[in-house]
Formats: sequence, structure tokens, C-alpha cells
Amino acid sequence: MKRLTWLLVVLAALAVLLGLDIISRAALLFLQQSLLVKRLAAEIGASDPKTMLVLGEAWFVGLLGAFTFYLGVFLGFIGRESRGKTLQHFGYGAGGLALVALFCVSGGIVAAVFQAAQPGTFAPIQAFVLGATWPSVVTRIMSGDGGNLVPGARLTDEPPASIPAPGGRSATSAEVTI
Repeated sequence: MKRLTWLLVVLAALAVLLGLDIISRAALLFLQQSLLVKRLAAEIGASDPKTMLVLGEAWFVGLLGAFTFYLGVFLGFIGRESRGKTLQHFGYGAGGLALVALFCVSGGIVAAVFQAAQPGTFAPIQAFVLGATWPSVVTRIMSGDGGNLVPGARLTDEPPASIPAPGGRSATSAEVTI
């Protein structure tokens, strides 16, 4: 009985994802012809229609990332200790479903915004991760914390002994177990 329940949950999730894919493709085809999308393309400097397709793909993959995160919390795989508190924010019934949809769409929007910085190259992993982690990404950017990040190039150009590490140790004292 338990296996059947899990099988039904997985099949329902796949059906939802397939439905979202069909809806997003139809919406993308419709929007490609709309004046709004043409104006948006002009605003971001996209003369190639492929750019809008890449942004649509990033939006969809970000939406999937957000949905996967929600599903992980819902099933208890993510944040098991705070699961009840997290799910409480989504509410119950039709209103809760609308909030889940809004959460997923927001993840897609964040992924598309980040993808707009590199419209020539679709980055599905980046879009998925941004979709799944969009609340913390947005919080970090809005609070100004994003400016405290150390660029990776600076770390690779520094000698290992000068790279800060927890506990006052250096990168050369790190133990790597293989």
C-alpha cells in the first residue's frame, strides 16, 4: 500500500511537470508573437529570438527547481525539523495551491533574470539551483549581503597560505580524504 501511494505521488508529480511543460511551451509560442515580448527583447538588447527562448527555458527550469524544493520539503526530505513551520506558510486548500504556484513561478522569474545576464548560453544547472534557492538569493541581494562575497579569481590568484580558513588555519593545512 505504501509503495502504491509513493508511486501515485511520483506519477502525479510527473503529470504536473508534463502539464507545466506543455503550458509553458504554449505560453512561450503565444508570447513570442506579442508586442510585450518584442519590447522586452528590445529592452534587454536581444535581437535574436533565441534569446527569448533561452530566457523562457531558464524560467521553466527555475520553476521546476522551485517545485522540486517544495516537493522535497513536503515529502520531508528537506528541512525535516522545520517542515511543519515551512509548510504553514503555504496554507491549505485552494489558497495553498495558489501560494505553491506563486512560489514556483517566482523561482522561474529569478532564474530568468539571472539568465538575462548571459542570454547566449543557457545554463540549466544555474537556473535549477536559482529556482530552488530563490528566497535566500533574493534576501541576500536585497539585504546587501551579496557584496561581501569574495570573487573566485581572487582566491585562485592568491597563494594558498593567504586564503582565510575557519579556525585561523590556512588552505595548505586542509586534510583531504579520498
